[in-house]
Amino acid sequence: MVNSKRSCTLQTAILIAFFTASGALTSAGNSGIGTLEWIAAGLISALVLAVTALLVRWLPLCSPETGKSDRSAIALIFAVLVWLISLEIAIDAVSEYAALTSAVMLRESREFLPILLLIFPACLICRRADGILKFAPLALLVGAPVFLMLFSASFDGASLTDCLDNLTFTPDKLPLAYAESFAFVSLVLLCSKKAGATPTGNLSAGAVAGGAVAGALCMQSISVLGSAYAAALDYPYAEAVSAITLGGALTRPDGFGYTLVTLCQIIRLSIAGNAFLAAAEPFFGERRLPNLLFFTLTAVLCVILGSL
Repeated sequence: MVNSKRSCTLQTAILIAFFTASGALTSAGNSGIGTLEWIAAGLISALVLAVTALLVRWLPLCSPETGKSDRSAIALIFAVLVWLISLEIAIDAVSEYAALTSAVMLRESREFLPILLLIFPACLICRRADGILKFAPLALLVGAPVFLMLFSASFDGASLTDCLDNLTFTPDKLPLAYAESFAFVSLVLLCSKKAGATPTGNLSAGAVAGGAVAGALCMQSISVLGSAYAAALDYPYAEAVSAITLGGALTRPDGFGYTLVTLCQIIRLSIAGNAFLAAAEPFFGERRLPNLLFFTLTAVLCVILGSL
């Protein structure tokens, strides 16, 4: 049982790292978020996770023993808050991916293609209660080699040295990086995974790792493009990946970068959906109905709000 809990926590930490990095992958360059801001966001995320985990551990609303039967007014208010946050995350993930898809990845694609690319696999993952956790090792197996390959291919000692000499930290940019990181939705994931029964150390480590990876992604973009040019581009990471050369046979490995972006956004949307289902369980019971409701609402709201 202990080993199972540790495995669950470790897999959740993997998801947190991917979730945090997804913000840096789709962040527009003109936002001015830099390496230090992302790393600081990861550290703050870890602190918020540790504090929130203690709160969730204490709240019976997140208990796997009482959660299925608790239909009190407090449980309903808590569920509504989780639903609202989950939908906000989902809409944000789809709209960011849609903007990147139409601007860089698939220029001739229709705007509704991102809905299918993200919602369909995320919906399948969320159909099972433990689907997102089972997906975590696969995500690591696919994502880690791609990230390491692209990062090593873009390593430029001279550019990196210049970047390190000119690193700056802008406090007013931190709130944006913080909002794009995992900290503001830590309660959603902790509720979704019934974190009151799991330790928190690996979760915090996952948040720090996510912030560090996000910072490394910024460093990669700067190493390839230079700090001034990277800041002027709409999507610096996508542009940096397109400029990387992997030997003579692979001069533009864009597809690998798009794979990493798509994987992170699927995880982001799946986490939101899984949290929505966990909060809806006492009131809906069967997972199929709230699963369909969540992804239908996400698609409809994206269209109504003009996010696509």
